[in-house]
Amino acid sequence: MKKILLLLSFALPIFAFAARVSISCDNPGSWAFKVEEISLNGVTEATVSLTSPTNAVPPLFEVTFTAPGTDVGHVWVPVCERSQLFPYEWGRARYTSELAKGSPIAAAFNEHDTNRLTASCDEALRYVEYGLSLGASDAKLYGCFRFFKKIEAPIDFYRVKIRIDERDVFWSKPIEDATAWIVASNGFKPAYVPEAAFDPLYSTWYAFWQDLTDKRLEKEFAPAAELGMKTFILDDGWQIEKPLGVYGTTGDWLPAPSRFPDMKGHVAKAHKAGLKYLVWAALPKVGHASEAYKRFKGKFLLDEPVESCSAMLDPRFPEVREYLAATFAARLRDWDLDGLKLDFIDNMSYPAVDPAIAENFAGRDIKSIPHAVDVLMKEVLRRISEVKKDALVEFRQHYVGPAMLQYGNIFRSLDCPNDLVANRRQIADLRLTSMRQAVHADMLVWNRDDTPENAGRMILSAIFAAVQYSMQLDGLKKSHRDVIRHWIAFANEHREALLKGEFRPHHHDLCYPWIESWSAKERIAAVYCDGIIVPVLDDGKKTIVLNASSTRGVAVELKGEGTRRVEFRDVFGRKSGETTLSKGIVRLDIPESGYAIIFPAR
Repeated sequence: MKKILLLLSFALPIFAFAARVSISCDNPGSWAFKVEEISLNGVTEATVSLTSPTNAVPPLFEVTFTAPGTDVGHVWVPVCERSQLFPYEWGRARYTSELAKGSPIAAAFNEHDTNRLTASCDEALRYVEYGLSLGASDAKLYGCFRFFKKIEAPIDFYRVKIRIDERDVFWSKPIEDATAWIVASNGFKPAYVPEAAFDPLYSTWYAFWQDLTDKRLEKEFAPAAELGMKTFILDDGWQIEKPLGVYGTTGDWLPAPSRFPDMKGHVAKAHKAGLKYLVWAALPKVGHASEAYKRFKGKFLLDEPVESCSAMLDPRFPEVREYLAATFAARLRDWDLDGLKLDFIDNMSYPAVDPAIAENFAGRDIKSIPHAVDVLMKEVLRRISEVKKDALVEFRQHYVGPAMLQYGNIFRSLDCPNDLVANRRQIADLRLTSMRQAVHADMLVWNRDDTPENAGRMILSAIFAAVQYSMQLDGLKKSHRDVIRHWIAFANEHREALLKGEFRPHHHDLCYPWIESWSAKERIAAVYCDGIIVPVLDDGKKTIVLNASSTRGVAVELKGEGTRRVEFRDVFGRKSGETTLSKGIVRLDIPESGYAIIFPAR
């Protein structure tokens, strides 16, 4: 065990060096910097403090560090793209985060899924540029966090912490630990998560897009409930009155009379069918034909051209925050909703030209946009929770970072219709950064004439999340309904292991070709391509191996002594055979989109 404590102060820094990190600032002005550093058990934590004798705009500065580039093959960042080890010479900070975009975490690891260095900072509200890169000439690993690249309101003190985790552990654990550390360092309290947040549900988005009416949707209630879905999400389109443009009346958050003449009665029919009901809303968006546009004219972050028919509300105005919180609480109460799907949170960010500057922040009681969004979102959750204490609130990637955990209890994969690889990858990334909040798949959709096995593969791509379905069920062929029914029942039966257990996604560099998760009683492993050998441990747990590849059969390696009984199931959950095995490597005859249940050794 080693402890290092370093205290360094300087008034006019160009480059200042601590024991591990370096601070650079070209134009510090009146700002003085201080760095404290502690290392313990493979984790270094550096605290950087800035002070100014008077309120001033904080300066752009960087925190950088280096590490040996030995045994580093890959890098992970929580964005919806394939990250890679960019050359240091191409730019030190290639990724960004802020309150409504991702997390300031980057992880480097080797070919054996072992952590080599995971870097994070606890700035969860403001804009941060960051990255891990590899020197093209020296093959060293370089880390960088850059602060105040965007404009910031004057302050007289700022503190940020940097965490460098070099423990020799499975690659995803430092990411999970970094998320928990950011949450704790900021004093965040993740939102309450009711059990209903983990239920399978129906979404109208891909099934209907914006072509919605109450009568069309009511035909879906009974089929959805019969298949085992528990919640219904009404997505974008319910508020659209066509003569006024796609988003013309957005911001009033009233249903289009031609589409939903009796919203409360419509929701009551869903409840009668046994379904909870959520409604979509684009939180900051205000249409040019809305009453809200007239009311808040001049209180926008951005007012787009008339063709777009929308402006973005500025949450720094207290009357804007009050309107949004009160409006959504009223809709929840008046229509007896069970929650909200809140969209476009990430649109509440600094525009290219901030109108507040020219107006000297007139009327705005908060100068910082991310801090205003923080106050707004806490108030929205508080108000709707007063109406319904177990209200469900969904957000989607990219706005899924540590601060967002305070405001919602469902975090969904970014839109990727019919893309099972993207859904699997995004779900895995979300599981690493969402702590105990419910992670949801992007809505599933597939060709209605496809095989049951291919429909099953779409579901298995999302099996480690609560699955959202977006197929028009009325008229869906029986084989597809049977597949959905079985896998919903399976997910409910194994919820503890699938959705709440210890989670390990293997080989990020290969888009997670196999994933496992386990509870105290069972382990579930899903294989997404041929050639994987799944270890089956001798730990007394039942192991279920899901064949999500497009090939019949999966190879496993059984550890320990004794014999094991194995049952095989097909895509519908029907028993297709059984066998008895002893230790060693064997290829199990698991049907496509089926699974094997391997019981503990006797």
